[in-house]
Amino acid sequence: MMLEKPTNVKILEVLHRRMRFEEDDEKSYWRIIKGFEGECEFYEWLKKYSFPMLILYDLFLTCGISTQLDFVIITANKIFLLDVKNFKGDYHYRNGEFYTSWNEKVTSNPITQLNRGYNVLEGSLKKTGMRPLIEKKLIFINPEFTLYGNQPDLPIVLRSQLNEYLKSIESQADPLQNYPHQVAANLEKIKLAQNPYEKTPKYSYEMLDKGILCKSCGENHLREGHRSLLCSSCGLSETKSSAIERMIEEYHLLFPDRKFTPTILKEWCGNVVSLDLCGRVLRKYLRSN
Repeated sequence: MMLEKPTNVKILEVLHRRMRFEEDDEKSYWRIIKGFEGECEFYEWLKKYSFPMLILYDLFLTCGISTQLDFVIITANKIFLLDVKNFKGDYHYRNGEFYTSWNEKVTSNPITQLNRGYNVLEGSLKKTGMRPLIEKKLIFINPEFTLYGNQPDLPIVLRSQLNEYLKSIESQADPLQNYPHQVAANLEKIKLAQNPYEKTPKYSYEMLDKGILCKSCGENHLREGHRSLLCSSCGLSETKSSAIERMIEEYHLLFPDRKFTPTILKEWCGNVVSLDLCGRVLRKYLRSN
């Protein structure tokens, strides 16, 4: 099982293929993408361990302030709040702050973020009448990350320490009873539908590039065959119906409240497929969703 891609990541990926980002949006995009890649890598590590646990991912909670929690791992004995960072390169920790190798202070202090997440998680659970033990850790997942000034009392787990840390959780994990399931159910009940601080570049239907984008390389270089489309960039072949369904899902992702007709779908697909086929695929899609 793969980690489910958050909605904001899906939207950003579609937009990045269909419009030009401003410099700040481009930097933010790659930060979010690299962050998600790091979370996927951590999840693959976690799947190697079979101890009894419940995993909550990409959780948005509010308790005075709102925050995003990467992973909340619930065992019979304790909750583990794990914030995954995919930093790469040499960093220094001094006087409570993180600095890059060129002495630039990291604007969003990872430990401050972790502490905020801990306070929100603890406060949210207290409101439901629960007071479980919570352990918080920063997981630096990238093998090319080095932290100078790291101290044993900091809530930091480097990639080289990750196996040992997960084994220590495994050694303490008892079989799950009702309580961990109640904790998970309460968190699912009170979580926010989306991050209130989440930002995407401004966009409209008119400003986005139209066309069926290759599902492998993302290029808009498809040649039409009898029943399929062939990407002239990477050589991938896909049936027209499958490609149109993907474009329907992209459109609904970007414009959930906007009218959708076969004519609009044909235009969204770059007019490389017929109006009749667009109508048939759209009707089938709407019936099944």
